[in-house]
Amino acid sequence: MFNPRKIRIFMAFIFFLILSLASSVSGQDSLTLSFWIGTTSGYPNQQDVTIPLFLQNPSDSIAGFLIQIILNRPDMIVFQGTTADLIDTTGTLVSGWSYINAKSLGGTGHDIRIVALASTFPGPIVPPIVPQSGNVPLIKIKADVLNVPDTTSDRFAFLHIVNNLDAFQFSDQYGQMIGLTYDTIYDTSWYRCNTWQGTTCLNWIQVAGPPADSISVDTSVVPVLDTNMVDIIDGLFVIHQCGDANGNGTINILDGTYVLSYLYQQGPPPPALLAGDADGNGSINILDVTYLINYLFKGGSVPLYYR
Repeated sequence: MFNPRKIRIFMAFIFFLILSLASSVSGQDSLTLSFWIGTTSGYPNQQDVTIPLFLQNPSDSIAGFLIQIILNRPDMIVFQGTTADLIDTTGTLVSGWSYINAKSLGGTGHDIRIVALASTFPGPIVPPIVPQSGNVPLIKIKADVLNVPDTTSDRFAFLHIVNNLDAFQFSDQYGQMIGLTYDTIYDTSWYRCNTWQGTTCLNWIQVAGPPADSISVDTSVVPVLDTNMVDIIDGLFVIHQCGDANGNGTINILDGTYVLSYLYQQGPPPPALLAGDADGNGSINILDVTYLINYLFKGGSVPLYYR
């Protein structure tokens, strides 16, 4: 026998589920651009490590952009040199673009600022990036790893994408900025009268705030980045510890197995190749497996990078 109360509860649940799904789909549809940095790894003193930057533009074409990235660990990696030293466009969405410029604004290598245009006057006209899903890198930047000691425990560097309009802009082929909205700024000024004649003020002075006799509110509309339309995800750079051949953040017997697979079973190379060189002689061979076993189980020396 049907229970009307249970039917009402069930129908209310279905209605709530439909609303939730509709809200989720609506939120996804409103996203016009996603930008993120691919996780990358390296080893001490490695030069020209390639870091991919990715873009997903579901509906708008992209013909130009400005981005700025700041390092939180400039003691680990740096951006050094000219545009040719800092940028790799091979196999990227901007390959063939007319203008790309990259530099460290502070000149210290602790940040990188990139400006890119598909076409420049007087031509030729280079097609924009059509809507795509982000499987191909937008562009690749190159960094140098510093001489990080093997004993350093915190081996993670974060790459922060500056998310304001002074440092993050994407535009279509018509020069229209993507993900732009406007915000109203209220500027309140406070005044106090220090000379009265009856009910008339003869002299007003501006004060920092109440108590005051009068206020003036000035409004201005300013452009801002709409974070409901633009999704920005920072990146991570991992400096592998020597001996961590499989790149999982720890040294154990699995790293020896990984090296064996790489050497004799056509397995993949270590994510940071020299991390598999446990004895630090500059090459990867069966002696590195022996070295790892001695370190893990016989009190042998700590794996050290070849320098």
